[in-house]
Amino acid sequence: MPVSLVVVVKPKIAGSILAANGRWVHGLFFNWLQQEESALGNAFHEEDEKEKPFTISCLQPLTSERIDFKGSLPLLASHLYWFRITSMHPLLDRVLQESFFRNKTELTLQEIPFSVENVTFSPRQHPWGATITWQDLDTNAPVNTVRIEFASPTMLKMARRPGEKTGRILRLPLPSEVFGKLAARWNGFSGDPLDPELLTALKENLVITDYALHTVAIKEGKGKNSWEWPCFQGWCEYTLMPSDLALAAVLQKLARFSFYSGLGFKTPRGFGQSRAMGISLPRF
Repeated sequence: MPVSLVVVVKPKIAGSILAANGRWVHGLFFNWLQQEESALGNAFHEEDEKEKPFTISCLQPLTSERIDFKGSLPLLASHLYWFRITSMHPLLDRVLQESFFRNKTELTLQEIPFSVENVTFSPRQHPWGATITWQDLDTNAPVNTVRIEFASPTMLKMARRPGEKTGRILRLPLPSEVFGKLAARWNGFSGDPLDPELLTALKENLVITDYALHTVAIKEGKGKNSWEWPCFQGWCEYTLMPSDLALAAVLQKLARFSFYSGLGFKTPRGFGQSRAMGISLPRF
């Protein structure tokens, strides 16, 4: 059952951290997982080349203000901040629901202490929290047009061509790449693989009909060991042309799934946080 857990925290002292801080939240998550379910944590570490069945966001303000992920995030002791963890793995789902920071009142990120104010799956308490069954992801009426928000810097890697050491990174969310990668994660984790012929037809018949995107380069590392990740952020609208009922059902299912799966490269470290805009998720 896909889940999205939101953790709301308050800094105990004023300060600042990098806005692209997902790797520190990732470290916090793995330290906790090693204590709670070390075998699962070890298994995730050993699967370096495989798609991970979870995503982790960056820490960000509870307000809806836009973040400059290239800079620093000021932390005020009187303000609330949040991050989230999604899971598409049954054991991790259970452990998150039963014990993630349930009995702990504080945590530390980049040497700054925080008090834990709330841990919730409820979208009534936070719009990025939710739980759903795989079957319920497929219950909405089919739609011919979806709009997907890329809420954090997102990278799409194309498959390697002969002679290439690594795949090329796209700065535009092409329909075939977006829905191909969502389908790969759906097939890998849902236990109910998509019809390959429907998926091929979906990718061939989707076009971009509207968008508001910008590019952003996220720097990691320091000095000579630093590098930049070429990303995009914003939203993009995709439409089936011509319309088709069976393809529309797959389209809305994958668009809703993006909320849990994330999109693209490095989703366990804050990149690729995404969601369908205007398509409802169940509210509990």
